[in-house]
Amino acid sequence: MRRISIPILLFILITGFISISQAQEDQRKGKSLKTGAITGKVIWKGHDLSQVTVQVYRDSSLKELYTTGFLLNKKGEYQLVLEPGRYYVAAFVDVDKDGKMDEGDGIGMYGITDWSDPKQDKKVVEVKEGDIVTDIDIYITAVLALVDGKLQVVPVQEYEARPTLQEELERISTGVSGKVILEKGELKNGLVFAYTDLSWKNRVAQTKVDPDGSFKMNLPPGKYYILAVLDLNGSNLFDAGDMFGIYGIDDLKSKDVSPRPVLVEPRRFTSIQIKIVGKRLEGGGIAAIGEEVRKTILEAKSAKVKGKVIWDGHSLERCVVQFYRDPTFTKAVEAVGTAPDGSFTIMLPPGDYYLLAEVDVDGDGKYSAGDGIGAYGSDDITQKQPRTLHLKQGLNPDVMIRITGMFTKKGQIVSLNPKIEGNEEVSLQSGITGRVIWDGRKPSSALILVSEKPDFQNPAVIPVQLNEDGSYSVDLPRGTYYIMAVIDSDSDGKADGGDGFGIYGTMNPISGKPVPVSVFDKRYTPYINIYIRGA
Repeated sequence: MRRISIPILLFILITGFISISQAQEDQRKGKSLKTGAITGKVIWKGHDLSQVTVQVYRDSSLKELYTTGFLLNKKGEYQLVLEPGRYYVAAFVDVDKDGKMDEGDGIGMYGITDWSDPKQDKKVVEVKEGDIVTDIDIYITAVLALVDGKLQVVPVQEYEARPTLQEELERISTGVSGKVILEKGELKNGLVFAYTDLSWKNRVAQTKVDPDGSFKMNLPPGKYYILAVLDLNGSNLFDAGDMFGIYGIDDLKSKDVSPRPVLVEPRRFTSIQIKIVGKRLEGGGIAAIGEEVRKTILEAKSAKVKGKVIWDGHSLERCVVQFYRDPTFTKAVEAVGTAPDGSFTIMLPPGDYYLLAEVDVDGDGKYSAGDGIGAYGSDDITQKQPRTLHLKQGLNPDVMIRITGMFTKKGQIVSLNPKIEGNEEVSLQSGITGRVIWDGRKPSSALILVSEKPDFQNPAVIPVQLNEDGSYSVDLPRGTYYIMAVIDSDSDGKADGGDGFGIYGTMNPISGKPVPVSVFDKRYTPYINIYIRGA
């Protein structure tokens, strides 16, 4: 049910608050009225309620405003004297205390505790002569937000879940980029997938490959396994007939290779190349490109292997060991559950295998926070390649697999022995360029502060290196910003003698008015020159 017309609400907000009630006006004119009252609270946890307006309407469409009250206490408590009648009550919170309703300000309607729930609607309050109606509590459940450049009313939880400017900058400037290489043939329907696990179950992102083989994929900081697929049948899946490549594997016939994890660091793109090396067969098997596909021959399970999975201090009641015949780990050929102490026994055809152990701690049937993973021959599954296990006919030596990684809430694997890998940075396709100008000085570095509001509260701070002429470049997503530059001349982290700052659009950062800068997709906004004055 549509609770309130957004255009009507925005008209009410933009035209301002009415400060006198009809009852007060009638009393001023000498009319005698018999009245009642309503009392309650405006509730918005964690927010200052010193700038709250409560408005009372006679109609459900909120067109006929009856009275307005201003809260004079930070507890959100209010009381309003009303004529007998039926009313609808709303509350508005002026968060930035600028005297008008704009982005970030809160809205609540009596009767609605969740703005996103279409079943909820505003409730009518009936006031009788001489009565005081209590507990008319109003929860702030919506916020004014800029959506595509226009003010819209959105649920509080949706607004609070929006990334900050700093988070958005990190998101769009973090990930993996590179090229998919096919030695012969056409790169058709190319896709690149990112997984957090070596068994290719927890997919977190995908992107298309350009005809020239290039790709770019945004990912949060972490470690990923990258799979490239030529989706020849257009199914958007890695299935029979598709050609593929895996980062870290250049020769599928080699037994000394396995997928390598890619380390993604904040505000950087890791540049990689993925070579198409194989194709997927019916039944889920794989073969190298150009390799003759042999008919599957059922082999006797004559090799016996015993082993144990070790994870100190953890139960192994829900541990499964999976066996793979190739280093891509794309399809397990066998799996066995362990006893609570981690021990297992299985019969397999003789040959070479790769082993993964997974522990589903909470038993939910999927990777979740706290679950463990390990591989045979690896003391750090995020860094070290698993080792081949050769099984011969009969009883084989015991096998030990140690759990060396644990999943986080975001699906990342936390290593027990993390190491830092270097990577290359690739810039965004949008942002600002300009010069930092300080008469008579040539600073070599600056801090660029980027804010969505002219008061520069909670700005994103971006260190930049300045060229000889003071020129700089900053990657930014599409949007409107205010830009400040700070020069910490003595690098002491303090604003003191010798330091300077400036704000784009004004020669006087103390009394001047900042000018907003617009950034568009796939464009750099030029000539954002900032003049520095002493601190």
